[in-house]
Amino acid sequence: MEFGMRSARAAWGEMRRRCMLFGEVGREEDKRHRILGAAARVFAARGYQQAKMEEIAREAGVGKGTLYEYFPSKKELFRQMVAYLFTTHSRYLRTLCRSDLPLAAFLERLFRDAVEFMREHRLLAQILLADHPFLGEEGARFFWDIKEQIVAHLSAYARRKIEGGEMRPLEPQLVAAVILHTLGALGYYLLVQGELDREESREGVEGLVRGVRDVLLYGLGRS
Repeated sequence: MEFGMRSARAAWGEMRRRCMLFGEVGREEDKRHRILGAAARVFAARGYQQAKMEEIAREAGVGKGTLYEYFPSKKELFRQMVAYLFTTHSRYLRTLCRSDLPLAAFLERLFRDAVEFMREHRLLAQILLADHPFLGEEGARFFWDIKEQIVAHLSAYARRKIEGGEMRPLEPQLVAAVILHTLGALGYYLLVQGELDREESREGVEGLVRGVRDVLLYGLGRS
């Protein structure tokens, strides 16, 4: 189990580094990723409407002309940023799902990481949870592909737990869909209840995480 916990923590740390929402930007030769990381930070701080291309260029340490060479519009930059974040999240989930964490610990890690990300980057979480028709048909296909990847990762984890006797003999893809949509429901709950704007104690966050975990482990009934 200790190996699984280390692997899960490493996966989360890698996701945070790759998103470049924390710490310093990447190396000079990784300019496109630097711009995407800068865009994520600016969109998280300003929201989509208030974010300016000039500010993103400054944050990335590039000229405005260079920024437009990579991304011809703010809309296209936003599309690519969201694609970058979701692709990174899929890789994070793949690593987490390959860990040997027991089911309860796996769910806690998954939900805690989601809550931490959304609370630290409230506006970006709000953007990612919203419907954006300007993502277009190509964007919709991309997100469907990413969703299928995430379902595949979660299904593989569920299948191992079912075969090992830790989970009831359910359809793995159904389990994956329930977990995936629980993550979305958690995000909407935090937004609707205004929880992302509150200074929640560590105990409060842990209580929320355990509550969502227990819904999946034990259901909604008393017995």
